Amino acid sequence: MQTPRPAAAATEPGGDAASIARRRPWRYTPWLGGLFIAGIVALAALGIWRRHANAVAEIDRELDALSRVIAEQTARSVQTVDLVLQHVAGEFRSGKLDRLADEAALHDYLRDQSAGLVQVAGLSLIDADGRIRASSSRFPQPQPRPDVGALPSFQQLKATANAGLMVVGTMRGINRPEAWMFPLGRRLERRDGSFAGAIAAAGRVEYFQNFYRDLRLDAGSAITLLHRDGTVIARYPAVDAALGQR
Repeated sequence: MQTPRPAAAATEPGGDAASIARRRPWRYTPWLGGLFIAGIVALAALGIWRRHANAVAEIDRELDALSRVIAEQTARSVQTVDLVLQHVAGEFRSGKLDRLADEAALHDYLRDQSAGLVQVAGLSLIDADGRIRASSSRFPQPQPRPDVGALPSFQQLKATANAGLMVVGTMRGINRPEAWMFPLGRRLERRDGSFAGAIAAAGRVEYFQNFYRDLRLDAGSAITLLHRDGTVIARYPAVDAALGQR
């Protein structure tokens, strides 16, 4: 009977595969190094993504807070003007303005009412036909007197008993064509409720744009105030070509 031969040793002389691997650990070093580097890259990418997500979230919070501040400032500015317009409309309906028959007296009255309203360029009293009777503006009224009777906003005030505050899109000033303004107006009524004209204020676009400028936005940022119909009322940085456009 023949004695069985032992199994063949390794393919390489000198021992089996396990002993060869123990003698040559450097063969696995590149793979281990590659895995280590890949782990570092993955952790770095995860950190960058998290920082980016946190930065975006922080910017969103800052923009939300800033937009709320701007909206509140705009609302308070308009409401302050509207209180004066309501007051003048109330005095007109009660007949207290009937004694102010001449233009000079009306001018002084409107000038007193507009004192402190830095967000408007002045107040104007408009008759039922759309002609400006008097203005608080220190600038002389153009001749012939401007007629706003054909404007849709005036026609809406004329046709609607409870129109409330009317805010019109941006336009050039009547007394100062180089200045941009947006009219705000309320309906005037006689004691019997019939239409008698309007009391209007010329909102200063420059006032709002200067306020936005003083916020000191980051480079590349812009603030735009829009009418509810999409018309641009004010913008900073200022772009005159965009004002009054949808």
